[in-house]
Amino acid sequence: MINKKKFTAEFGGKERTFWLGLGFLAMFVKNSKIDVDELTDSMTKNPFKVMPELLFYSLKYGYDRVGADLDFNIYDVTEWIDEDGGVSSPFTLNFMQKLGAAIGGADANEETKIVEKKGVKKKENPLK
Repeated sequence: MINKKKFTAEFGGKERTFWLGLGFLAMFVKNSKIDVDELTDSMTKNPFKVMPELLFYSLKYGYDRVGADLDFNIYDVTEWIDEDGGVSSPFTLNFMQKLGAAIGGADANEETKIVEKKGVKKKENPLK
């Protein structure tokens, strides 16, 4: 099922659903002790802590909402990030774009458009 507040992608060797709505954000804020308005600053200062937590709680929310047992933990998620190329891999950058779109009210499943302006690549505002 495709929804503007979730998306599905292969991660950790299988197809997984990442939730990006209020439930996930509430779970992330409660457990990470990082407010949503501090997210960008925290991600810049310590992506090695924040990125695994974002992905973990995004996945965990989907399991919790249906009462399913997790088949992974935060350590697994951290290792999957490493296997995928680290906190700046195409997957994690795509996740952050989708999260930003979802927080801004856009559809997380829309492709992010890159526009070039005077030789500089710039992300187009997904809300336009």
